[in-house]
Order: sequence, then structure tokens, then C-alpha cells
Amino acid sequence: MSNTPKIKKEKPVAIEAAIRKYRNTEGVLVRPIVTEKSGNLSQVNQYIFEVAVASNKIRVAQAFETKYKIKPVSVNIIKTIGKVVRRGKVAGVTKTRKKAIITLPQGKTINVAEVA
Repeated sequence: MSNTPKIKKEKPVAIEAAIRKYRNTEGVLVRPIVTEKSGNLSQVNQYIFEVAVASNKIRVAQAFETKYKIKPVSVNIIKTIGKVVRRGKVAGVTKTRKKAIITLPQGKTINVAEVA
């Protein structure tokens, strides 16, 4: 074995950009969804938000924690695929959406009505 010191390799620029993009939580939480069902879920510390289609559970949890200063207990994601619709002769597609159901710790609440 040789006694040569190990040379520490620097991270490529693309990896550093990806890390910065991953840490950036702006634009992940699009808006809270305020419906009768979401109002009922808020009584059991669950809140529904529309999130960016490219986001995942980890990024949603990070974005929620940075915005509301509360660490969620769990995050569940629901993806709704856009459907083909027709209005007479004109055909179109509805938007693909993603919703997140965020569960908060016992005793912690947020006021969604002010945010919406």
C-alpha cells in the first residue's frame, strides 16, 4: 500500500445545481384546497393543498415546514390525470393536478381560510 494522500474530488456544477434546485421549495405548494371535505379533515389535523405536478412527498413536507414552521407527521399524494373533454366539435384536455393531504402533529393547526 502506498502512503499517498487521497485527493478529494470536487462536485460537478450540474450536481450542485440539482442540490440547490432540490432545496428550493418555492412553488411547490400552489394553493390550499378549501372544500367541505377539506373542512372536515381539518378537524383531525389534516389539510389539503394543490401542489406542483413534479413535486414529491419529501419536497412537499420541506415546503410546508419552511412556510408554516410546523413539521408534518405524514404527507399523502393524490395525482389526478387530465381527461379528454369535448365541447361540441372542439376537443380539449383538462389539467393534470396533484393534491397533497398533510397531517399535522396533535395540537398544531393552521388557518387555511386566511391563506386561500
